[in-house]
Amino acid sequence: MRAKPAIIVVDDEERVRQLIHSFLREDYDVLLAADGLEAMDCYELHAGRIAAVITDVRMPRVNGWELVAWLHRRRRQLPVIIVSGYTGEVNLESLLLRREVVGLEKPFEVKELVTTLKRMLEAPGGNTRA
Repeated sequence: MRAKPAIIVVDDEERVRQLIHSFLREDYDVLLAADGLEAMDCYELHAGRIAAVITDVRMPRVNGWELVAWLHRRRRQLPVIIVSGYTGEVNLESLLLRREVVGLEKPFEVKELVTTLKRMLEAPGGNTRA
């Protein structure tokens, strides 16, 4: 039996992490982090298994943009979905990064998040570590 792809979900709101986890857990091994620093530790522990990261932008200690930069220094093609409740913040920054990054504005439909994740992982080079 093949192992499920591992996804790190990063958000400082517990209810958001749990909601995303509940929709992804059937198809993915979901690892949860409350901020960017926890996500970095999680990535270091499971780097060979991580297929993608879903992260909020505004969080304590290490924010989403700092996390994405850190992740892409380690694995440039790692798919990342950035979610933010601040209008305009996601699209502008995503375009500036010009990497495997997609932005979704909160509130978003979880179905849209799941569809976006699947699309990113199915893209050429999208899931190189599953």
